[in-house]
Amino acid sequence: MNTRIFTIVWKQFTERPLRSALTIVGVVIGITALVALIILSNGLKQGVSKQLDVFGSDEILLTPKASSGRGMPTGYGFMTTDDIKTIKSVPQVLFVDSLLQGTFDIKYGRESNKVTVIGVGKDKNSDRTAKDYFNMDLVVGRYIEESDYKTANIGYRVAHEFFDKDIVLGTTIQIKGDKYRVVGIFEDQGTFAKDTAIYVPIDGLRDTIGDSKALTSVSATISPGVDLDEMVERLKKKLERARGKDDINIITPKQLKERINSLLGVIDFVVISIALISLFVGALGIMNSMFTSVIQRTREIGIMKAVGAKNSQILSLFLLESIIFGLLGGIIGVLLGISLSFGIIDVVNSFGFMRIEMVPDYILFASAIIFSTLIGIISGLLPAIRASRLRPVDALRYE
Repeated sequence: MNTRIFTIVWKQFTERPLRSALTIVGVVIGITALVALIILSNGLKQGVSKQLDVFGSDEILLTPKASSGRGMPTGYGFMTTDDIKTIKSVPQVLFVDSLLQGTFDIKYGRESNKVTVIGVGKDKNSDRTAKDYFNMDLVVGRYIEESDYKTANIGYRVAHEFFDKDIVLGTTIQIKGDKYRVVGIFEDQGTFAKDTAIYVPIDGLRDTIGDSKALTSVSATISPGVDLDEMVERLKKKLERARGKDDINIITPKQLKERINSLLGVIDFVVISIALISLFVGALGIMNSMFTSVIQRTREIGIMKAVGAKNSQILSLFLLESIIFGLLGGIIGVLLGISLSFGIIDVVNSFGFMRIEMVPDYILFASAIIFSTLIGIISGLLPAIRASRLRPVDALRYE
């Protein structure tokens, strides 16, 4: 009889494929959304974590709280080289790297295009190599050095996409009329910010913009073992006294991770809630379909009971059908969720605004299928019990 049950259930699926597809669609949508979301969330966290690993655990980032207008720093809220002296006056600060950033019309040959230019100033006391500092490999050429003046390392997309003719090693580009020689081209990083920027020595860029003290932000490396939270408070007070106002943000790696994880947590909660609602609707769909099936097959149930079928066998028949609905919905949902997340990751990474890592989670896949199967069991249990309790006489007289 057990083999016969599987045969009957299979017959129901093959004879009514549209009904079967419509029954599991809610479960498929819910599982797809759930799996895709968790994969994307984990991938985004992994990508962010890799980016934050570049920002050492003993480093803090100092940036202005406010700025006026766009482009190069001018007016309220921007930092200057005087702030570096203030920061370095704290004994626990080992060294300070400086950054000057703006967007300019870059001329190459007869063409021009707006490009982000980043002036970098690596502290001379730092023992890090240029490769460690940039954390990017070069396709060709060398890194800009502290002794350079108007040289440039350029992002991969700047070299190959911003102008009709590729920028090649040894050629010159113009920033505000000043010529900079290209000494290195970075590999494709897959990150928009890095691939679309030009990196130059900070002193050369200051000379180009006509401001010898201009500064956008700094990163300070603190002595190992020093409490970063305490250091943040000390630097805040010292900078506030020196500047006469509290207009500097000081961020630690821990704070960055907490902010990002908090934001991702809110997004996870919202989307998972939507996915669970979809799964609930899918469960109701399975239950409704099973009740309809019981009504439509009442006479068939009566015949099976008349020829000796037990209540447990009728229960197994309908419960197995609902289990298959849940199982198929889970398998299809997991496959679609993986495909959807792959597609989204490829699209996002191709634009390069952020980097999402593909992190396969086989426990997640198995759990999603088990969960959807449980939904099938719960949804089909009540209709199956009702079918098993039908009296043969009443079922045979049903029209």
